[in-house]
This record gives sequence, structure tokens and C-alpha cells, in this order.
Amino acid sequence: MRRISASILVTIAVSALPASVLAQQERASPWLEGIVVTTGNAEPLGKATVTLKSEGGPGSSTVRTLQDGRFAFSDVPPGRYRLTVTRPGYFTSRRAVAESALTVVAGQPPKSVRVVMTAAGAIAGRVSDADGDPLTNVPVQALRYSFQDGRRVFTPVATATTNDRGEYRLFWLRPGHYYIRATSPVPERTTHAMTTVQGVFDLAWAANGGGQDPADERYAAVYFPGTPDPQIATPIEVSAGGDYAGIDLRLIPVRPRRVRGVVVDANAQPAVRAMVSVVPRSPATPMLAMSAPTDDNGGFDIAGIPPGSYFVTAASAGRGERRAGGRLAIEVSDANVDRLSVVMTPGTDITGDLIVEGGRDTINARAHPAVVLEEKNRPQSADEGAEFLDGGTFMIGGVMAGDYDVRLYELPPGQYVKSIRFGPQDVLNNGLQIDGRSVDRLEIVVGTNAGALDGSAVNAQREPVPFAPVALVPARAQRHRTDLYKSASADESGRFRFHDVPPGDYILLAWDGDDDGSWQDPEFLRAYESRGRAVRVSGGASKIEVAVVHVP
Repeated sequence: MRRISASILVTIAVSALPASVLAQQERASPWLEGIVVTTGNAEPLGKATVTLKSEGGPGSSTVRTLQDGRFAFSDVPPGRYRLTVTRPGYFTSRRAVAESALTVVAGQPPKSVRVVMTAAGAIAGRVSDADGDPLTNVPVQALRYSFQDGRRVFTPVATATTNDRGEYRLFWLRPGHYYIRATSPVPERTTHAMTTVQGVFDLAWAANGGGQDPADERYAAVYFPGTPDPQIATPIEVSAGGDYAGIDLRLIPVRPRRVRGVVVDANAQPAVRAMVSVVPRSPATPMLAMSAPTDDNGGFDIAGIPPGSYFVTAASAGRGERRAGGRLAIEVSDANVDRLSVVMTPGTDITGDLIVEGGRDTINARAHPAVVLEEKNRPQSADEGAEFLDGGTFMIGGVMAGDYDVRLYELPPGQYVKSIRFGPQDVLNNGLQIDGRSVDRLEIVVGTNAGALDGSAVNAQREPVPFAPVALVPARAQRHRTDLYKSASADESGRFRFHDVPPGDYILLAWDGDDDGSWQDPEFLRAYESRGRAVRVSGGASKIEVAVVHVP
């Protein structure tokens, strides 16, 4: 997990200047000077591009720092400005960007600005085959874990391609933990088609004949230090300015397989015109779905599937038909997968009521909240949205059997989801289970007494910490409720505000650094929640002060 730096990367202050400089205050327009240095040893950083842009107009000025890291802008008219500093191989934090707002007032002393930039890191290595020979044109990715709705997922942040010696280099990496993944070589004729990082493996596999089930072997994705399983991969911890060589990978040859079978409907009749897909079960698998329609006998044949764990899904494709579908879990290893039988069953029409405390008259049929079913633990699945019929009555048509979360979006200010029930099921806490025999109605109750929390982030000396990230995390008993996690950023005075907070018990955490979503990680919370502050939010607004957590 990435460590959160406790350093403040940009400070802006009015400072005392030599008499020779102060004498220049007599001119009509104020001016601005500064220095750019590196983190750690505070060495001056030359050749950095510094831009001063007016927030109230189109005008901007750009200069480059000298070898001593200094820069200056003369004859700056009064007004509000945004200062940005860039240099290849260095970066500033999001906090630094927020702190770059400047106000120049006529007659004030010259401003002195100190900008601290962090050197980026790099990871380099070599990719070879089973015999140790170099592999050319292999996509290599640096990935980091991020959090989406409380789930830990891989996010690619950099991609490189091996040269004729099998060498790669991933550069301009921010400090943190990275996982390195190499995938199948991409022929030159298809390299230009790689428009997305996530699609690299699909293109590589298909370009090498994956869609035609060739007899020769291909290469499976490998994570450093040499495993196909991302769960046991070893991360590389990159420090500021760190250069990590020797991160070598050896690709393992595998033979693509075929997945064949038949799709039938609930009456055991062949399902014609159904669309069948082979979908990885793990979101970390670098491959998109491979699909094919059924023939006149309901049969399907999908080639070029690498070994792994998959779902075979089938869905009705005919216009005007009632939606139906089915799913089957399979393992692809050293042989083709044959004689599968996927049974499609009709989807369930879910009806329900959206009830706002205080009466249904608060429901606006034209501007109602969005009610969405999101299937759990299934990548690349489409979300199901509700259609409102009359007031707060809605219907979600053709819902397939499975486990879902019910989400509400675009709630009016001051409202929150208080309860969701589907017959005896407590959906808000346990999720929604649809098995094809469901006949209950979905009841969603929206509360109208959401709380608000105003506070300030302070350091150990009780001084404000400007622009500190702040997280509001539910108490342990409610940690499974991803809708209760909230984040905010303090302003230039260290103040922050959370609004539309469901009443309940929470932990407030604030820190000095960037917000990478770690506050959704259970490991992070176990390590640092004791440094936060327990708060109880009730209807209405409350104010609180929270100390900044400095994570070493």
C-alpha cells in the first residue's frame, strides 16, 4: 500500500527581502519571485517551466528557472493568479496544485514563493522466453491498486514495450508500490491499434491467432517475479528518484483452447440468436470478453481462450423478446472445454416503491433519483436501471438471477438512503439476491434528515493544515456499507465540510499528502483508525476539529 507523505510540497509566504529588492517596490506594479527545489536535500532545480496565469482573464506568463532554481515575474498587475511548475521527470502533488493560488495586491511587498518538486522513479528489466531469449514488442505495465466502491482493483498507470533486446523501462513513476505485468508480444501491424491499456492483452492474443485457435503456443500474462496469479505477485516499492533495474520477467508458453457447447431455453429448446461470451472471473485478468452468437441449433464455438477461470454467459439477442440469460463457471487448462450446456431462464421483472419520509408528494416523477442494480463480483456486467411508472413506483425489467447491490444516485440535498427491503431481505446491509422465483416488491425508504459535518484539520500544534485530504469512514459494524464512505479536501484555512451524511457513528481521518483512496482499504484502517476521531452524526449540522494523521 502506498505510504502517505507527511511533507508539505508547496509553501507560499510573504518574506523579508534584501533592501535592494525592497527598493523595487516603488514601481507601479507588484512582482513575484521564487525558487524551485527538490524534496529531501532541497537542491535547486533548474530548467523547470513556471507559468503564472490570471484567474480572471486569458493572460499568462512563462519563465524557466535558472541553474540556481530561481525565477521571477516582473510587473504583475493586481489580481488572482494560478502558479504551475512542470519539469520532465519531476512532479508536484495535487495539494501543491491547490496551494498554487496567489493574490497580488497593489502596494504589497513582493511575494516570495518556494516550490518543492519530487523526482519520479523508474523500473526497468528484460522480458525473455522459456529459453532465456529476448522477446520483442511485449507490452509491460506498471499497475497499482486503487479502490472502487470499497473494492481493491488493479489500475494501470504506465506502459512500455520491449525493444529488440527484450528490454523495457517504465519511467516517471510517483513514489509507491507497483506491480509489473508482461503480456503476449504484439505484432508490428497491430501495435497502432492499442488505444486502451486494458485492451492490450486482447489485441496481443487475437493478433497472434487467438481467435482462430492456432496449433502453436502463445504466451500468458505474467506478474513479477514470475506468476500468472496477481494475488501472489510481489510489489516493487518505488521511492522518490529511485531507479530499479533487473525486474526481469519470463513469459510462459500456453496453448489457446476452444470453449464449445449449446445454449437452451427454460423448455430445453435450442436458443437461436443468443449471444455467448467467455468472461474472466477476476477483474485483474487482462482480457476482455470473447463472444459469438449461437447457430440454428443453439450451438456455440469460441476459440483462442487462454487458460484461466471464466464465466460462460448467454443472453437473448432477439428484438422484442423477453430478456433471458444464463451463466456457467468453467476452468480452462490443458484441454478444450466441450459439451457445455448453458440454460437460459427468463429474467425477473422487479417492481418497487420509492418512499420519502414525509410523504410521497416529495417524489418528482420527472426528476426522480436514479435507482440502479449493480451485480456483485462480476466484471464487465451491465447495470440495470429502474423505470419510474407513477410517482414513486418503479420497475426494473428482466433482471437475471444473481447477487446485486441497489444504488441510488442524484438524491436531492438533505436526503439519504435509510432502508431497502425486498420482502424479508435487508438489502441495504446484505445485498439483493434474485433467484428467478422472486415475487416480492422492492421497498426503498429515503430519509430527509441527513446530517452535515463541518470541521478543521490541524497538526500536533493545533495549527491548520491547508488542503489536507479528509475521510469519513463508518464505524466497524457498518464497514460493509460502501455508500457510507465519504471524502473531502480541506480549504486553504484547513476547513472542510461533509454534507448529506446518513446519521450514525463514524471515524474522521485527515492526513498531510495526496488522496489515493487508501482510506477504503481495511488494512489501512486497522493501522491508522486509532489516530482518527470518532464522531456521531445526527440530523442537522455539527462542527468538529480533527488532528491530521501523519503516516510514516
